[in-house]
Amino acid sequence: MNKNLQVYWMMLLLGLPFAGVGLITLFLSILPNLFVWQQMKSWPQVSAQLQHAELVIDNSGDSSTYSPKARYLYQYQGKHYTGERVSIMEGSDNIGDFQYNLAYALKEAWRQQQSVPAWVNPSNPTEAVLNRDMHWGMVGFQMIFVVMFGSVGIGLSYSALSNLLRSTPMHKPWRGQRRASPEVNCNSKSGLWLTWGFTLIWNLLSLLGVTAVPRELAAGNFFFLLILVFPLIGIYLLYQAINTTLDWRRFGPLTLRLHPYPCLIGGQFGGTLELPLAYNNQQRFHVRLQCVHSYATGSNKNRHLTETILWQAQGLADSQASALGGTALSLHFDIPDNLPASEPMSTDYRFWRLELAARLPGVNLRREFEIPMFATAEQARSDY
Repeated sequence: MNKNLQVYWMMLLLGLPFAGVGLITLFLSILPNLFVWQQMKSWPQVSAQLQHAELVIDNSGDSSTYSPKARYLYQYQGKHYTGERVSIMEGSDNIGDFQYNLAYALKEAWRQQQSVPAWVNPSNPTEAVLNRDMHWGMVGFQMIFVVMFGSVGIGLSYSALSNLLRSTPMHKPWRGQRRASPEVNCNSKSGLWLTWGFTLIWNLLSLLGVTAVPRELAAGNFFFLLILVFPLIGIYLLYQAINTTLDWRRFGPLTLRLHPYPCLIGGQFGGTLELPLAYNNQQRFHVRLQCVHSYATGSNKNRHLTETILWQAQGLADSQASALGGTALSLHFDIPDNLPASEPMSTDYRFWRLELAARLPGVNLRREFEIPMFATAEQARSDY
């Protein structure tokens, strides 16, 4: 297996467990508990008599956790039942004082032989609960866990899958490709869907955590304010997603037609493209062609990709009114003969990138195209 494929498979194997932990926490804990919380709002209330109540303290870990325990009797539609469920989210934790306050209230009611309210599931009267308030502190804590692990895992997995799918044999010479095409598309649509998907998931989870802030502040848990960082990031993500959408709606998919084709080191690079934009002879379209060296630096969790510009040239594209009523752009660059050709994607490779940008009223134009640049002694042919 090629070295770059090994890296992508390792990224996928690392990302899937992270994503799995986040998604399992979301779908097997947070969402089911929120669903039960909504259901319990319609459960009828009855009077229950406590037979026992206590606060269970678990000191087995690095810190103590608390959970209220109780056993109670209640009557529903003339039948007697025994229940032990205390709250929606059963378990032991030390997030805020929710568990401690609930246990203290139940112990006092048991000591004074007072009845307490209970809520019964009408479709299954053997199921009841003494407190149907959501433990928002725990929801917020789990949501941070979901966002951190889920976003990292989904990001790694998506990047790995994208790179695996894109790892095509670009190292083959152009003349060996029977169906080589002079057309190069930008990947703006895939980026649009990815941006919106990630933005919606991030903001949904952030919103759930923010709803728990007032309760946690009232309990003196000021550390919980750190969760406000996530909605701030979400606002920025939403801003970027809206801009990306407006760009797509205005310009749609853009296709650069190369000529001469193939693009050769030591020759000329040129191309044309059509913009769905009314022609304006005062409008300037900036283009920049770059030869980029992409390589991985660092190790383990500190590993990241770095880009070094080996060569670049920039200028203005020639523009004119097109027959379709838009704007036709053409661009040309001379390529030196001492530069590397396009290489297969890996942790250390060279590639060529064309950037197109223009300041426009409303939404600015900015697109990138990855250009196949080949090293061969054969002359390029023109399709025009």
